Amino acid sequence: MPTRWCCSASPPAQLSTGQWRRFAGHGLDGVPVTGIAPGTAGRRARQALARLHDKRALLCHLDVDVIDYAQFPLADCPRYHGGLSLPDAFDAVTAAAGHPGLACLTLTEVNPDHYPAGELIRELVNRWAAAVAAGLTR
Repeated sequence: MPTRWCCSASPPAQLSTGQWRRFAGHGLDGVPVTGIAPGTAGRRARQALARLHDKRALLCHLDVDVIDYAQFPLADCPRYHGGLSLPDAFDAVTAAAGHPGLACLTLTEVNPDHYPAGELIRELVNRWAAAVAAGLTR
């Protein structure tokens, strides 16, 4: 069974017993976003990815809901004071993009209606591109 790792805006701790059993039964290992200390997301992602070094395909999925909404109000489901900082979120993306088996990148749960001026969309895309480029050059 494949090993999977996730950082979730819906912490595994909030899952019911049955949901947790299904989660773990699929080989998933999760970390609640609230359990990631500031400044450590990139390191934690690299540690998780080290366990996946022999996997030939890796999906990097960034759900904007894991970013602290007070700092970056683009998430579809706002999460105030408990999400990742922007640097932490993109440090984790850089780590994933550096995995030799990187096969797919996804970016989801962006709601441009929450910030219609557009600057944050440009910032998100620019940070995403920079993080992926930095990871690919490793």
